[in-house]
Amino acid sequence: MEIRYGILQVAEALFYLHTTERLLHLNVCPQNVIVTKRGMWKLTGLCFAQSIGSDAQSNVRTLSFHSQARFPLAELR
Repeated sequence: MEIRYGILQVAEALFYLHTTERLLHLNVCPQNVIVTKRGMWKLTGLCFAQSIGSDAQSNVRTLSFHSQARFPLAELR
């Protein structure tokens, strides 16, 4: 059940990026998902995010983002 809830949180983050911010993440992978002490899954790694638009060359935008330190899952529980 926890994994399903975490995947739902990542899906909600992607939905927000697509619909509200009009961004594509372009780097969704396990290394870019952080699990907090409370069990919340956070999506990081937005350095390759790209604007959704008709002209891909003019809409590429690289975000300055420094992800939080990575912790083993045992320390987060």
